[in-house]
Amino acid sequence: MPSRKSDIESPSEEQISVIHESRAAARDRYGDNKTKQYEKTSTAALLRNPLKGMTREEILKDVDTFVEEKGLQDHREDFRKGALIAQVSNIPSGFEDIEILNESEKDVLRREITHKWSQPFMLYFLCTLCAGSAIVQGMDQTAVNGAQIFYYKEFNIKHPMLQGLMNGAPYLCSALVGCWTNPFLNKIGGRRFTIFFSCAMSVITGFWMAAANSFANLLVARFFLGFAVGAKSSTTPVYSAECTPKTIRGALTMMWQMWTAFGICLGFVASVAFQYTDFLGPNSQWRWMLGSTSLPPLFVMIQVYLCPESPRWYMERGRFIQAFRSLCRLRNHRIQATRDMYYAYKLLVVEQNNSSGFSFMIPEGTARLVCITLGLYLFMVVYSPGEGPVPFTYSAEAFPLHIRDIGMSSSTAITWGFNFILSLTWPQLVVSFGDTGAFCWYGAWNIFGWIFTYFMLPETKGLTLEELDGVFSMKNREHSSYYFRKLPWYANKYALRRDVAPFPPLYKFEENENESHGSKSDIAENSACVNYRFATSIMRSLRTISIVGCHAEGEVGDVIIGGVLDVPGKTMYEKLEHFVTKKDDLRKLILNEPRGRSSMNTNLVLPPCDPRADAGFLIMESEEYAPMSGSNAICTTTVLLETGMLPMEEPVTKLNLDTAAGLVGVTAYCKDGKCKSVAFDNVPAFAAALDLKINVPGLGEVSVDVAWGGMWYALVEASAIGLKVANEYGPQLVEVGERVKRAVQAQFTPVHPENPSIKGVSILVITEPVEDGDKCKIAKNAVVVSPGRFDRSPCGTGTCARMAVMHARGQLKVDEIFRHRSIIGTEFVNHIRGTTKVGDYDAILPTVQGRAWITSYKQIVLDPEDPFPTGFRVGDQWHVPQEPKP
Repeated sequence: MPSRKSDIESPSEEQISVIHESRAAARDRYGDNKTKQYEKTSTAALLRNPLKGMTREEILKDVDTFVEEKGLQDHREDFRKGALIAQVSNIPSGFEDIEILNESEKDVLRREITHKWSQPFMLYFLCTLCAGSAIVQGMDQTAVNGAQIFYYKEFNIKHPMLQGLMNGAPYLCSALVGCWTNPFLNKIGGRRFTIFFSCAMSVITGFWMAAANSFANLLVARFFLGFAVGAKSSTTPVYSAECTPKTIRGALTMMWQMWTAFGICLGFVASVAFQYTDFLGPNSQWRWMLGSTSLPPLFVMIQVYLCPESPRWYMERGRFIQAFRSLCRLRNHRIQATRDMYYAYKLLVVEQNNSSGFSFMIPEGTARLVCITLGLYLFMVVYSPGEGPVPFTYSAEAFPLHIRDIGMSSSTAITWGFNFILSLTWPQLVVSFGDTGAFCWYGAWNIFGWIFTYFMLPETKGLTLEELDGVFSMKNREHSSYYFRKLPWYANKYALRRDVAPFPPLYKFEENENESHGSKSDIAENSACVNYRFATSIMRSLRTISIVGCHAEGEVGDVIIGGVLDVPGKTMYEKLEHFVTKKDDLRKLILNEPRGRSSMNTNLVLPPCDPRADAGFLIMESEEYAPMSGSNAICTTTVLLETGMLPMEEPVTKLNLDTAAGLVGVTAYCKDGKCKSVAFDNVPAFAAALDLKINVPGLGEVSVDVAWGGMWYALVEASAIGLKVANEYGPQLVEVGERVKRAVQAQFTPVHPENPSIKGVSILVITEPVEDGDKCKIAKNAVVVSPGRFDRSPCGTGTCARMAVMHARGQLKVDEIFRHRSIIGTEFVNHIRGTTKVGDYDAILPTVQGRAWITSYKQIVLDPEDPFPTGFRVGDQWHVPQEPKP
């Protein structure tokens, strides 16, 4: 199965309003100057999934309402599955974690990624219809090239403007009338009817032109051909774009020009084939040439009603049952059809609410002919993959569904209008300026077109038609400004061939990290504002991780806010286990040298599993994953609020954090956009053993207490090991502390009564005696954390474990203040807010309060050639006696 990857860029959703909201929030937080600085880095349009932020229950309820309203009750379960898949549609393998999908359905979705051209017969049959329509278009355009030589003579047409008028009449009709029939024809009978009508007009006008007996009759016939050209060109690309999956839409709809080119070829073939067919009279060859254009549209007319109608056309008119049937014929499986239909429906709801010219200077001869022919050929080589096919396809993608018909009409009308102008004026241009001058005039307009395209046209690759509404909501000024700033980058990279870092993208996908598991938080959306400040140039890398640096009372607790996707798990503890068993390389990459050090932790913000929580997070330490940590909870809360990932309310913000140890209530005290301090209501803490006798090598029998405070702790008095909690005893405290901890681990294994998977002591607390302070108790401790270093803070969960021991000994009462200090003198202010039971244990409900400060905004990257993809450890810093393992 393909590895999961995030859908990050194109080119690499509230619509544009999200950008303005993010910028407004940034101005409020950082001021106008800083906002302008990071806005210049990347004018990014966020492309938003309309299902973002909805819980599983909300989606399923919405689906039930949808199927009831639209008469699709018989397909309720399929639409439920399709909606959940749609929620993670921007993550190619996000469906892997959707439990209600069976393995065969997941195989269908996997194959969709690995075999994108494996599509049903009907989709390709529809594409052949569109190809046939394009052939008709091309042949209508070029059969006249040979015919004009003969009908000029038969009707004695000598004036250049009359010649141009005859040639350009279909384009004039297309621009003035033909294209504008598109909305009316589509309203009457849909996409298929419009294509049928246009091909019928091609048949009629083809025979009409062949039978014309005067200049005026032929001119009128060619004018009426414009009804076919206009309606067909403004509908067929839309029909193809609306029916094809987004992964192959560009390739299939671009085939419009390939088959148009084939039709152009057939037009020339017809001209050559009938050039000597004059048995109807002198110069009558043109009748066969123009009459032959009536044959291809007959085949399209036969085929068109064998194809399904556009599902989006049905949906626009409220005919959802027919839309579903149509889409089922165009997809391999029902869940693909329900996914695409429901996703399109939700987005529609949002939408409704919201250089050969100089060769002529060469003297007559073979060289002149060769240069002219080569120039024309090279022009067509360049024209065919870009300037030719893209405008029709691009127009089909650019307009929202409710104005797509009229928008496509206006776009193609402009195209055919200029085509008429060119056809009308070309003979006169050749007369006035000569061949070279006429081609130079045409070439100059191509230069204008290149400049306009570079600065003004947005990218549409790889997005659904509804998602593109957000792209086209970007202001032209912002788009052109971005590409103006990018010009020096292009010059350095491609002209000067310099090794330059990637330029920040214009469009970014929000990572739907918090969607597949029913989170109601909007973490990913709000982190977008933060990520603008990270949009600096970065090296090529296997992975890039966005981190906010932070410390709580001295202990480093950085917070990952981007670059890591959510993982499967019904609880945060299950997610923790997933990282332990399958993704531990992330912890090693960040915390091992050279990117990390032993005295730091990293927190990973994830969508919560508990519906009461605002966010979830996992704690990664140098040696393990901690179920809960006080200093890390304080760091994570500070980062969530000060970066705007969660809204800050002054003076007090209350949150719930989902941890592997359980739900933790948080109260943040805020002022002037700053999180001044954080108090968290920890999970219940309790003493599992008091005065436990442990045999410690080199020390003999030592008395320890074992308690739970979010992790399992062993507590030992400093006097019992002959030391004091002070920096000058640092090396001895660490060495002896590790020795005591290992002895406890070997001789006593506490097991959490509510989660037997959590067992065994992780950390040792070395304590000084409790003293009486001013209406409070005061104590100092040193917390020894593997692989052999001090917690710089007083340690939040260690403090809770000590409070449980003190309460069990009668040293600390409910609501009594306890000031707990670290080896560097920083302090947590704590109290017991109540008591409870955990299994058979008497437990306390502890509250811990401390402060944290953001220290940096950074990105961790992994170069593909880095010999240490999971880092390394060296014994001088990590205090490990054995050979370090990466």
